[in-house]
Amino acid sequence: MYGLPLHPEALMLAGASSLLPDIDHPKSTFGRLVPFLSRPISAVFGHRGITHSFFAILAGIMLLSKYGYQAVYVAPIVIGYLSHLVGDMLNKSGVPLFWPAKNRFAIPVFKTGGLIESIVRLALIGVLFWMVAAPWLPLPGRAGV
Repeated sequence: MYGLPLHPEALMLAGASSLLPDIDHPKSTFGRLVPFLSRPISAVFGHRGITHSFFAILAGIMLLSKYGYQAVYVAPIVIGYLSHLVGDMLNKSGVPLFWPAKNRFAIPVFKTGGLIESIVRLALIGVLFWMVAAPWLPLPGRAGV
């Protein structure tokens, strides 16, 4: 098989969940949707605080599990959330993975909003489209397509 079987619902959950860590920033995409949550979180923890940590992921998993969400939903949410943290780790600001410890983890590959970030984002979108479309692409040596 040339691609992974991905379900549209899982991709949508992962994509939406990748916005969740920035609930701590009132001007972020998600922060503007829920300002009644974003503003207090930002005031108490600041940007790239608790919401950019393993603590937030574990708390989210526990909360989802408590309310009966199955792994089929939890996994894409966690993957989306983690993808955001990895992306934020790739710039010099980094993330406090072990919050409340202040140490930030960073692999400064690009500047937020810079050209390299845009290129990486486009490449990742291309990989995602390939993963979704590959099972239906007519490729040499594949029978029945």
